[in-house]
Amino acid sequence: MRKEYIVVRIDAAPDGSPYVFVSLAEPRDIKEKGQSPFGVQVVSNFTSFEDLMKNLNKMIASQLMGGFTTTLKLSIREYEESGIKVGDKIYIDIIKPDIMAGNELFLSQEQMQKYEKVLSILSEKGIGPSVWAAKRNQILAMINKGSSAEDIADTIIREVGSA
Repeated sequence: MRKEYIVVRIDAAPDGSPYVFVSLAEPRDIKEKGQSPFGVQVVSNFTSFEDLMKNLNKMIASQLMGGFTTTLKLSIREYEESGIKVGDKIYIDIIKPDIMAGNELFLSQEQMQKYEKVLSILSEKGIGPSVWAAKRNQILAMINKGSSAEDIADTIIREVGSA
């Protein structure tokens, strides 16, 4: 499953650790509210417990008024490599490992990168999520067999072209 989001906030980790918190909102939530979420501050950096208590009501009220967001924690390196900024539209793939022939299929980091590369190639060729989502199990099976990302993408492109 692929979910579409808009980046609404990017914050440094409040404890000074080497992470960045990226807050995302669904486009329909932004449209339904009829206002830009970019000016709504949902999470603040608090320097003391007193500051937290003073701003707690404001934080709760903003959440109840539709300020719910999804937050990703990225390392500094991941954030810099992604090149994302506030206002960007991004997609997140949610993948649950399948059970194939009685054996669980778990993707290693290398296999996950290959899966992402296949999806990138397909997207560049104009093949959208609705098409390759139907081929997901086939893509995962070919990754599990050790096929290259280019070969997998070519196979899917040929099958889609002949349909």
